Parts: sequence; C-alpha cells; structure tokens
Amino acid sequence: MRIGKKLKYLRLGQNKTQKDISDFLNMTANGYQKYELSTREPSLYMLSKLAAYYDVSYDFLFSAGVFKNWEEVEKHWAAIMNAVLAEYPKLSSIMDLPKIEIGNVLNNFIREIIIDDINRGIKIIFKE
Repeated sequence: MRIGKKLKYLRLGQNKTQKDISDFLNMTANGYQKYELSTREPSLYMLSKLAAYYDVSYDFLFSAGVFKNWEEVEKHWAAIMNAVLAEYPKLSSIMDLPKIEIGNVLNNFIREIIIDDINRGIKIIFKE
C-alpha cells in the first residue's frame, strides 16, 4: 500500500478531514490532498509529524508489511478477525481500535510469529 493510501486510512480512522490534517501540518488542504493521492511525496519532516500525530511507526508508513493489499483485507475482515481471535483470544483487546491500527498490530504480531518460527527451525536444524 502506498503512503498516500495509508495516510487516507489513518485520517478516516480518526474521523478527520483533509482540512484538519492540513491545518495540523500548517499547509493547504490541496497540498495535503496530493499526499493522499500520491501525486506528491511528503518530506521526512512531514512524515515525522504525521507518524507522531497518528502514533504509528515509520516502518508502518514506509513498508508494505504482511498486508500488502489493504482493500483485499477489508473484503475479508470478519473472516480474518474470527480466525485470528479463535487462535489468539488474548488479542480481543484490540477490537475497539480503528481497522488500520488493528492491521498494524496484526502485522507486527505476525512478524513476531514468523521470527519465532524461524528461530525454532534454526534450533531444530542445528540441534541447539
């Protein structure tokens, strides 16, 4: 997912308008709209302000992560969440977050699972 789409999902997840965010960034609404349309890239300074505003990591803004196609995830949201909660009921505490933040939590959670699986595999292979 491109940064522009992520910025739009983050903004909508907090029920903010482009004007709200552009005011926070001290820029025109039209200038901010170009970020969301991916016709203009935000500077590192603007990205740092946006990451702080939305309380997300730079990694989240820059990487595609496990969920490369957010639209596909949204189509199957209920099935994904039911499967995740059936396997990991302790994650039920995140259900009140906006979807994009839940996706970020799950992205990090899945990375941790993958790393744990790789580490277990290495220990088995090398009989550590």
